[in-house]
Amino acid sequence: VLNEAGKLIGINGLARDSVEKNNLRKSQNNKTSRISRYSYAVSINTFLRLVPQIKNSLPFSIPNTLLSQSTKGYDYFSQGILKKKRGDFKGAILDFTKYIRSYPNDALVYDERASTFGQSGDYKSAITDYNQAIRLNQNDPSLYYNRGKAHEESGDYKSAITDYNQAIRLEPNYTSAYVNRGNTHRELKEY
Repeated sequence: VLNEAGKLIGINGLARDSVEKNNLRKSQNNKTSRISRYSYAVSINTFLRLVPQIKNSLPFSIPNTLLSQSTKGYDYFSQGILKKKRGDFKGAILDFTKYIRSYPNDALVYDERASTFGQSGDYKSAITDYNQAIRLNQNDPSLYYNRGKAHEESGDYKSAITDYNQAIRLEPNYTSAYVNRGNTHRELKEY
């Protein structure tokens, strides 16, 4: 994890967490889980304090210079997540955009940027990014659900229902999609 000045302040790890029906993947034992790149982290000071104890057991060597002065493409994703959590939507969108320049085929970053656009009220841009995320990962029901919410917020109820239907086709037990689809039908007075 880098701070705004580009200084290394922590280390992230890949994690698998149980969740409701958002960002779903089926594990080998058929339980629902979410793959999250940034669920667990340790501060750099904690890591450096542990290095003497674990250095010989690490499958890699630790360079003398732990951080180059330039921010790498991958780092922008982490920074974007942090800025989004702090409510700095403009900063988060800029960092996600920088990440996309290096990794244009990562559906997750389009989903994150779309969500950020939505939180800032820019539903047109959110829908554009959800479209790209879906092009890259057509079998993720949460992408259709999230795009459906953006359509609903923008007043395009028919498109929202279409997306909720697709999310349900991909994940028949997607409770939130059923609820939102029902609420959208109510908005259209389709009882």
